[in-house]
Amino acid sequence: MGWLFNRNDGELAKTKYSDQESASASAARTRRANHHRHAAAADQEGQAWEEEDRKRDREQLGKDCVTDWD
Repeated sequence: MGWLFNRNDGELAKTKYSDQESASASAARTRRANHHRHAAAADQEGQAWEEEDRKRDREQLGKDCVTDWD
């Protein structure tokens, strides 16, 4: 039971686990990757909606309408 009471977590972290990624760093990396993946999809959906919205506006306003949308 000596290992239970004489723990030195700081020393173990420096030696035994120094080459491993921490659980919190791994979770943060995963969150960033997921956010990036979902943000890109949302950007594409927003762009598609904007293009359709402009197309509807042009159809309603007529072809002679001059805008600065493009």
